[in-house]
Amino acid sequence: MAQVKSHIYTDRQWIAAGEYDREKHQLTMQIREIYVGQSFVLLTDEFIRSLQRLCGAFASIVELGAGIGWLGHWLSKYGLRLQASIDNKSWSDFPPERYLDLVQNMDAVAYLHLHPEVELFILSWPQEDDLAARIWQGLRPGQHLLYIGEERGGCTANSDFFDLIHGHEVENNASKEMRQSFLSFDDFHDQPHLYQK
Repeated sequence: MAQVKSHIYTDRQWIAAGEYDREKHQLTMQIREIYVGQSFVLLTDEFIRSLQRLCGAFASIVELGAGIGWLGHWLSKYGLRLQASIDNKSWSDFPPERYLDLVQNMDAVAYLHLHPEVELFILSWPQEDDLAARIWQGLRPGQHLLYIGEERGGCTANSDFFDLIHGHEVENNASKEMRQSFLSFDDFHDQPHLYQK
């Protein structure tokens, strides 16, 4: 991860100084392509530690749409235990053997309905279909959703989701620190946001 961060920061410094070097930038793009075969979210030490602090306030946490499970894996490495990591394992890019053992094969919305006790759901990089909107609609009042993805019109979620979450963002020191610690690849416009139903 230190190498990935180094390349991203260096690329941004070159671009800001007007010294863009296509050959050097190609290395960052190659690293990005390898990395996103595992996870779209850049899991830096700073970001995971900020998630530790943010999530420490919740007694039960579940990751929905977990993909192959790297976010849940690293959260547990940092001592944050998830109740579950859920994915329907339908993405053709990921054959069954690529999923980590922690990922349970189940529909995210079905899991949400079966577990009203969960205080925080994490959803990162949902596809541009209606899943994120259906998850939000399925939340009970008082439950939280940590969304990591692009804004309206980007490559995650759909416009219905952004209509539904409008006015529900949680602004506190922990959520601000989380956003400040977040780093993403060039051309990715994702950000983490905490919402409460």
